[in-house]
Amino acid sequence: QGQRLLLVKGAPESVLGRCSHALANADTPGDIAGRGGSSSRAAPPEGEVVAMTEGMRRSLLEIMAQYGGAQALRCLALAFKPAARELGGSISPLDEAGLTFVAMAAMHDPPRRECAGAIQTCRRAGIRVIVVTGDNQATAEAVCRDIGALGIDAGLDPEQLTSLTGGK
Repeated sequence: QGQRLLLVKGAPESVLGRCSHALANADTPGDIAGRGGSSSRAAPPEGEVVAMTEGMRRSLLEIMAQYGGAQALRCLALAFKPAARELGGSISPLDEAGLTFVAMAAMHDPPRRECAGAIQTCRRAGIRVIVVTGDNQATAEAVCRDIGALGIDAGLDPEQLTSLTGGK
């Protein structure tokens, strides 16, 4: 009703770090929704905004890791907050603080059919293949295994990944 909103989508590990609250739904147990107690505790009413706890953040990241890793799904977190001002084209880190988490979306975005063959051709020609992606590590490794760009036991630890991405 005339209220400006800042709508945010992005990597769950990044977006969740900016969230101070979450929009509850019928599947939000009381313990995860910041109400303490056991998981048998009543869920908050659907649509209620609850404080984002470390337990909730951890649970959401575990779910994202399951989707991103073994299933090689690309995951996005969705969040919002009322915009205190007209944002125009410039958004500061302060503008993105205090978001309310709404949902996580996971989608299958398969590589092109010819990708694996092209990687094999490059390797036979002595070309070292380097994959650059915006996906999180688990998703990137699963996709690279599927296309033959990463050995079955290969992987980068988070420090190696950060050094390759310039700390992003």
